[in-house]
Formats: sequence, structure tokens, C-alpha cells
Amino acid sequence: MELTTIAMRQALRLPPESVADRLCERPDIAQAAAMYGGSHHGTEFLLHKDVRRALVGAVLGVEQAIATENGASSWKLTQREDGVALRSEDGPLVIYRDLLLLCADAAARKSGLRSILEGLRPGPIDAQAWYEKLERGPLSDAEFAQFHRELDDIPSIRLQRVRRSLTNQSVWIKDLIPSGRGYFECLVGAARDGVTADRYFGEVLLPHLSEVLERDSEWGWRCTLAAYSGPSIDVARVISALSDDVLLELLKTRTPNLGSPLAAVGVVAAATSRRSDQRFEREALDAFTEIVRRAGADQRRRPESALFSRLYRATLHCLNTDTETWSRPAYWRRLAAWAHAHILLDQVSFEQLDPKGFTTWLESQLPLAGDVIDMFDLQTDPLHLPNMEHARLGELFAVGLARTLIDDSSESGEPLPDLGQHELELSADLLRVWSGLPDLLQGRSDPSSDSPFRSAAETLIDEVMADASINGVSANTWNALLLLARLIKFEDQKTRTLGDAIGSLKVCQTADDFTTLRMAALVAVAQGSDGMANALARKVREGAAQISTWSLAHGAWATLCTAAAAYRDAQASRSWLLEQLIGLAYELPRGDACASLAEHCELMERFTRLGEQSWLRPAHIARSALA
Repeated sequence: MELTTIAMRQALRLPPESVADRLCERPDIAQAAAMYGGSHHGTEFLLHKDVRRALVGAVLGVEQAIATENGASSWKLTQREDGVALRSEDGPLVIYRDLLLLCADAAARKSGLRSILEGLRPGPIDAQAWYEKLERGPLSDAEFAQFHRELDDIPSIRLQRVRRSLTNQSVWIKDLIPSGRGYFECLVGAARDGVTADRYFGEVLLPHLSEVLERDSEWGWRCTLAAYSGPSIDVARVISALSDDVLLELLKTRTPNLGSPLAAVGVVAAATSRRSDQRFEREALDAFTEIVRRAGADQRRRPESALFSRLYRATLHCLNTDTETWSRPAYWRRLAAWAHAHILLDQVSFEQLDPKGFTTWLESQLPLAGDVIDMFDLQTDPLHLPNMEHARLGELFAVGLARTLIDDSSESGEPLPDLGQHELELSADLLRVWSGLPDLLQGRSDPSSDSPFRSAAETLIDEVMADASINGVSANTWNALLLLARLIKFEDQKTRTLGDAIGSLKVCQTADDFTTLRMAALVAVAQGSDGMANALARKVREGAAQISTWSLAHGAWATLCTAAAAYRDAQASRSWLLEQLIGLAYELPRGDACASLAEHCELMERFTRLGEQSWLRPAHIARSALA
């Protein structure tokens, strides 16, 4: 049976608490929990006053029954040097190292903590603080629960839980994507209030990666590649403490599966930072060849590319709605989501899953509130592309970045691999001068008007628009224009022409139509063109009467919210958006479309205030149409 079918049936049959209780009763789950010292499932099932009372009087090596208030139970307990053994009359013997933390003997408690922490990847656990607590006595229930929350924040333990869930074909979104900040701060450092993106990269992320690399070179290397998002990640600085031999070993044997499309660029950057040693030349060229292979036309539809994009988007949506992370800066949430998606693909096998079914299931788990926050992130960072196919866009950026890094660095004279695709050659040429390139995840200002490639870019814009005048402005055309729009500022005449092109698009009747319109809106945002935004609003409202489904209404709402970010002033942007949503609410037909718009606007009111006015006004108009 498919994973999605199993998950949906479980969700329909049992509330989450009952699902956890049922899983705790399975011996294989309990045995798996013991592999790393316990889990929430195993310990919540076993942690009650009867077990704690039995541990107080336990004698090393002596089995005893666990008495309950109603008499003897079928469970037996034995305190051992390697943990606390529990078994029922008809069940297997399972050893829980974490239950040693509840023992009366201080030496046993400390031994249990040492056995749990040995071999763990770097994480947020303060071992010294826990040793001091264990010196004072057994952990309380609250302390024991806190200890396991900190364990769950360690990436290596979280990944073990994901593997176990996938093996049992019983996975939930909370298994794939942790809640809270602890886990993500293990990957990319903490997001401090008031710290800008530029300061964060230099003052938080790079020192964090260097520290992790020093404590565990293999894991630190994986975290560095997972967090790599462009030139703002100074790989040479991060790896400066590594010797050439250690770095070469990492490149040869520890380079992960490169789930992130930009991870291979991190490999190139690391190898080219040691150009004085010719041993690194081959590693740089091999990584570049991998980038070209991944970006080739025959690889566009490969399952791992689509899976990376979906995992990234699902993680971002969860971060956007988690109570501990939704107020963190947008750049931190995007980078944390990017790194997590990479780590999952690098460390966990998804081969047993049906790619299409799993993608559908991931999409079904995305909270609507995440879309709302995505939209308003655009107003603080106009280059933020929340729902783009990041994997594909990342590969195009990666080609140009990698070529820049290794051009003229090869002493062997070996030619660079042939891209074999005009689209990629085009992108590579545009991205060769990357000093002013907007980072994929961070965003920077456009290059100056005297940029070396501006004239070439203008020519390319003319070619794209000439082709569009003959064949129409398709989604692919808008995508090409978006890549250019992120690099240079278009002339006013060109943005007016694009506004006219929007007006000539057909009325939106399908999800694909709104995808094209949304791509055009992203071009308007990148250019800061309110004229294009108004053209988009007219096009959406022109077809409002034909928007009859929830998904189409979502497409209309998302297009208007995206277009609003073309107004650089936040107050002007939101006032314009409110006006457009009110107009749309009056024009939508009754039914699912009105319900969809109302729910979106109600969420907007929850997550962002409009001042004297309210996002509830279009919601009330839409709700009244349903009455």
C-alpha cells in the first residue's frame, strides 16, 4: 500500500494521541527507540509513576516486577550497567539507556548520560548542565521531557527518526520537518533580532559553520554544503582551519549526494580556494561536470529535483507558521528550509516512496497560513521567490557561479564540459560576473548601469521579447525574463511593453494560467513596476466571474499579493492590495471561490495588521455572498 494511503487512513481512524499510543505498543518501535537512547514514543509510554517507583528500589542486575496501584503488572524491570531493561511476559527485552537518568544511583545516572551523548553529532545539548542536574538527583518528569526535546534538536537523532518512519511506512509531516528553532539553529546558527542578512552571514552563519566543522569535520562539511547559497557564503573562510589533506579527504570520500542544486558550487568553491595544490583541480572540474549534468534537459524531471523543491517549500511553510520561527527574519527561514531539505536528501533514502504520491502528500500538508507569510515576505525582500521551482532556478545560477570560480584556474588546459544547451549557455554568460549577482536566497541590489554584461543582457531581453511577439509570452518566457529582471533594471519602454503583453494574455481559467500570471507578477516585483502590477490586477478581475473553485481563487489571491510587492512602499503596497481584494470579493461568484478568498483574508488579518483598515473587509464581503 502507498505511503500516502497509509498515512491518510491512519489520520482518519485515530487522533494523533491514539496513533502515538498504538505505535508505542509495537515491539519494533520500542526496539528502534532504544537504538539511540529512547524517543518520545517509547519514553512517554514507559514514563509513569510505577516505573519511577520501581527504579528507586532497583538493585543492579536483579529483575523485579513493576507494581501498580491495582497490584502486579505483566512488566518486569532490570537495572543494568548499559541501561534499564524492560520486558512484558510475552514481549521482547528492550534496553532503555535514557531511563538510567531516573535511577537512584548517581553513578548510574551519569553513566547513562555519557552513553547517550557518545558519538552524537554536534547539537544544542549542554552536557555540563545536565551532569550538574544528575549530581543533585534523578531527573524530574519535566526535566526528562526537556532532555528529550534537546535530543530531538540534534540533527543526527532527527534523521534517525525520519529513517525509522520511512521504513515503517508511517510518516507524518512532523517526522520530516521538526518544530521549534533548536534543530534549525544546529544547521545554520541562531537568527538574532535586529540582525540584517549581511551581518547574519558574516557574524553568525560563518562562525557557526567553522565551529561545527572543528568539532566534527564530516558533519560540518555537510552543514556547510547544505547552507551554501551563493557568494555570501565564504567557503574559504569556513574551511580555513582544515589542512589540505583533510579537505581533500572530505572532497573525495565525504562529499554528500548534493541534494541542494547549489551544493556542488560549494564543492567548487572549496576546491578552488586551494588552487596552489594541484590535487584539488580534478575535484573542482568533477563538481562542475555534475552541475552541468544536473542542469541538463534530460535531468529536469528527475525525481530528486522535484523532491528537493517540495521538501524546501514544505519546510518553509512549516517555519512560516511555527510559533517559534514565524517571526524570525525571512532570510533565516529560507536558508534554514534550504539546508534542511538538502540534509534530508543527503542522509535519508526516499527510494521506497512513490515520487508522485509523496509529492501530492507533501503539498496536502502545507498550511495555508504559510502562503500568507510568503506573500508578505515579498514586501521586505522583493527578490524573495517563495513558490518558485527553487531546484531548477538554483541549477541555472549554479552553472554561472561555478564557471566563474574555475575559469582560468585550470593549469591542465582541459576544456570545460560542454553545456550543450542554449538556455544554460545564456544563463552562464549572464552570471559570469557575479560580484553584483543577487543571491538566490538573500537578495542584493541590482548591478550598476555600467555592469560589464548590461549590453549583452539588453540584447537578450530584446531577443526574448521579439520571440514573445511571435509565439506569445509563455510561462517559460516569463521565467527567462525573471532571471534577467533579477540582474538588471529594464528600460521604462520595456516594462510598458510587458504590461501590454500581460493585457494580451487569455483570461485565466486553469491553474496553469495563474502560474503564468504569477510568473509575470514576479517580474513586476523584481522591476518594481506598478504599471505591470495594475495590468495584472485588471487581468485577474477580468476573469473573476469564471473563478469557481478554491484553487483558482487561491491563484487569483496569490497573483494580487505578489503584484502588490511591486510597490516598494509597504503602506502603498498594502493599500493597493486591499483595494484589489475588495474589488475581487464583489466580483467572484458564490461558492468555493468566495470561501477561499475569505479564509485567505482572515489569515492575513491574523498575521499582519493593516493599521486603521482591516483585511477582514474583503473577507466580510466574500462571506456575505455565501449567506
